[in-house]
Amino acid sequence: MLQQAMIISQARESYYEKAIFHAIRGAIILVVGLILLWVEHSVVAMIKSSMWISIAVAVPMILITLGICILLWAVWVVIQSNRISYVTVGCPYCDEPVQFTAQPTSDFDCPYCHRHVQFEDGFMLPVQVVECTFCSAKHRVSIKAQSYTCDRCNQVIKLTTTAEQEAAQPRADTYYDVILTQAGRNADEVAMALQSIMVCTLKEAKMVIERLPAPVAQDIPYIKAESIRDQLRGLGAMAIMIPGNRIPT
Repeated sequence: MLQQAMIISQARESYYEKAIFHAIRGAIILVVGLILLWVEHSVVAMIKSSMWISIAVAVPMILITLGICILLWAVWVVIQSNRISYVTVGCPYCDEPVQFTAQPTSDFDCPYCHRHVQFEDGFMLPVQVVECTFCSAKHRVSIKAQSYTCDRCNQVIKLTTTAEQEAAQPRADTYYDVILTQAGRNADEVAMALQSIMVCTLKEAKMVIERLPAPVAQDIPYIKAESIRDQLRGLGAMAIMIPGNRIPT
């Protein structure tokens, strides 16, 4: 039978729990034996039968010996816990080395990043790097995941398959809208940027910021839309691009 893979820290914890259980049991037996040994002289004085005297003398010694043996066994269990052989597997999300008692073939939670590592047919599923469309933060996500919540902006990111990603690649002749979703901490700087982008007054730009999300550029070429989006993101704002309504010529 194959050895079931267990994270080495969890395996050692089970050893420690076993050692503590034996240590407590051995300590109790040892203490009882010492107490009986301490009161032995009183018991012997009260017993006149030589057979019962022998038993009264032997019982404490047996208990003391048994307690010491159990305590030594607990120490041996602790020593064995530090001799466990292990296999190192890198977490696909944080790259930290995770040690197992055997080669893992089933799902586990990384003890470092606490992400759930998935397996399929005994093999670890690869991960993909996705970029949040709201804050541009990059994340490692399982290829089987259909959505992911961004750790930075807490927005839900819808994930697509490779075929869907290829179909969604931007075309040079497609026009886009730029949507400002959040102004960030530098709202005044974003407002001044909008003043130039939208060709409006500063007051009108601030009014746009007050009713987000709002389009700040519509039906413009992909390259220009990308430039505006990156300009706003550079100021700490959150902006996205969506296909516009203009029909390519």
